[in-house]
Amino acid sequence: MNLEELKTQNKAKEDAVKPDVEPVVEDVKPIEDIKPDVPLEDDVDDDDAKPLEPWQMSEMDEAKGQPDKDVPVKTHLKIKSKLKGRLSEAEDKNKALADENARLKAKGPAPKPDRVDFATDDEYDAAHENYEDLKTTERVRKVAEQDRVTLAQKNAIEARKKAVESHYKRAAELVEKSGIKAELFGASDKKVRETVEMVYKGGGDDITDQLIDDLGDGSEKVLYYLGINENALNKLQVLLASQRSGMKAGMYLAQLKERLTKPKKVTSTAPAPANQHNGDGGATASSKAVKKLKKAYDDAHKSGNPQDAYNAKKAAKLAKVDVSQW
Repeated sequence: MNLEELKTQNKAKEDAVKPDVEPVVEDVKPIEDIKPDVPLEDDVDDDDAKPLEPWQMSEMDEAKGQPDKDVPVKTHLKIKSKLKGRLSEAEDKNKALADENARLKAKGPAPKPDRVDFATDDEYDAAHENYEDLKTTERVRKVAEQDRVTLAQKNAIEARKKAVESHYKRAAELVEKSGIKAELFGASDKKVRETVEMVYKGGGDDITDQLIDDLGDGSEKVLYYLGINENALNKLQVLLASQRSGMKAGMYLAQLKERLTKPKKVTSTAPAPANQHNGDGGATASSKAVKKLKKAYDDAHKSGNPQDAYNAKKAAKLAKVDVSQW
């Protein structure tokens, strides 16, 4: 192999481990410039109007408390493809593992011993032998480490693919249940991906998929909400651009998920049952319950069951019913 062939081979290996996604914070376009392929508003059907969940509400809706109208119930063919707003179909990559790959490649062996640094040939031979042993050990370690990184990278990619697949499955169930159009979800999904793309040039899909993976259950509600709320999406964009690790953005999304998916407390509007009151002011059973206990007491006596009569009278006393005339 000549020098040019060796250089070409080394360059190919270096390119293989270079991370494809680099954060870009300059020249960030305002989010309002993003124009989704499908409008996020559509005709409405007053007859189908119903209160929206928090994840469905825009800032205007939240300011008013509820929207004037709701989206119609029209979710039909090929729902999965309509839900996705991907920017590209590039292969998934795990940047953290790619960085570790590069780090392992950059780490060189210990310096080779030089004869002039030793007083005797025996000392030099011993040092040289030790150097060769260490070099062999390091070579074996690198191979094992590379295998581990490769396996971990493969597993991470597979796990993320499954997480994204589950995300869109939940999204399909969500649009069916809520009645929003699949195209609206897809437009919202794409708007989020385009915003992330403005920060991570060439990596909008990959980074968004990673955010989906990190969020887990409820990610479908968070992405839809971000796509219809400019302020929330702007905040995510700023957090992603200001911190490469994405920790602040992750915390923000986790808080958003908690607010959007937290179950509402159901308050009963049924009136409380009327209670009787005895002479000392204590609450007693309702009149219907008293009559039932009295009937059980009388029936027990008529049928010759003193134990049943005793039980009925005792239950009445516990309910603070005056049984002195029984």
